[in-house]
Amino acid sequence: MDPLPSARGAAGQRELADRTGVSKQLIAAIESGAHRPSDDTRERLRKALQARPSALLRAAREEVIALADSHGCAVVGVFGSIAGGEGGPATTTGASPEPVRI
Repeated sequence: MDPLPSARGAAGQRELADRTGVSKQLIAAIESGAHRPSDDTRERLRKALQARPSALLRAAREEVIALADSHGCAVVGVFGSIAGGEGGPATTTGASPEPVRI
């Protein structure tokens, strides 16, 4: 599941394109899974959406677990305020001593 549609909520693709300078066609391709955004595009979208990292992680949970599994990682955890769902858009992982399994 791509977290972009849920993160943009009521904002349409055109509005998001206008706010980010990313084309509506590219946003549609990202949402459909036909295209993976570059780091620059991902950052533009994140800033425009002001999405909580925990919400994005929750939306991509299965994809993250599958990716970790494909690299031999049996347990995936997150730290800090993201783990508790409290982090804001600019949150880093912090220094929580205990990870939370996703």
